[in-house]
This record gives sequence, C-alpha cells and structure tokens, in this order.
Amino acid sequence: MWVTNSGDDTVSRIDAVTGKPVGAPIPVGDDPEALAIGEGSVWVVNSDDDTVSRIDAATGKPVGAPIPVGDDPTGIAVGAGSAWVTSAGDGTVSRITAGR
Repeated sequence: MWVTNSGDDTVSRIDAVTGKPVGAPIPVGDDPEALAIGEGSVWVVNSDDDTVSRIDAATGKPVGAPIPVGDDPTGIAVGAGSAWVTSAGDGTVSRITAGR
C-alpha cells in the first residue's frame, strides 16, 4: 500500500499486514495530493508545483525528474500504457506515456 504525505512532500510504502512503513519516505514534488499505481510505477500528483513524480513500484526509487502537467493537478489514473492527470486550475487532462 502507498500513501502521500503532504506535510513533508513524500510518499511512503506501508506493509498491508503490519500497517508499518517499509523503508524511508520517498521525496516527491510539492504537496503530493493523489497517486495511482500501474505500468510498474507509482504515479504521484504534486498539486503545488504542477508536476507528477514517478516511482518504480519494485524498487521504491524515483524514475527521472518530475513531469510538468497542467495547473493544479488533482487526480490521476493509469491505463492503456499511460498516466492520465486531471488539472483543476486550467480544466485540462494531460497524458503521460508510461514508457517515458
């Protein structure tokens, strides 16, 4: 299980059986608000810096730099080889190819 920690701009992996964190929190962008899991990655919406951070689900390591998306991203879904991000500030949907 994965959770966002907006207080310190990180994401944590939680053991579903024990309820305890697995490893150290993973730094992401400013104000992580939502996440989705798919295509071998954890995709994290960072609402205050208008980016998406990608984390390798197996290793817990970031994959590349945060990816710019629309203004005030608030939601994310993964499917069909892409991550889809909704942005409330400008009413857009951004598509991020999972192979990126």
